[in-house]
Amino acid sequence: MDIIETMTPQEAAERLRATGMHIGVETLRQGIQQGAFPFGTYIQSVTGGPVYFVYARLLEEWIDARKKE
Repeated sequence: MDIIETMTPQEAAERLRATGMHIGVETLRQGIQQGAFPFGTYIQSVTGGPVYFVYARLLEEWIDARKKE
């Protein structure tokens, strides 16, 4: 069975900062909500809280596509 590896927005922001990108968790969340970051999804749960899914493989592909050669 294949596993879909996900990260929290906090973990994803830390990963992006490790690559040199200056980004905060709230900016990352807003970018996911607005569709600017294709490596994550956002839903508003019935209980009222936001739920974020950051997909590790898509995040790594997004980072790789933007690396300086």
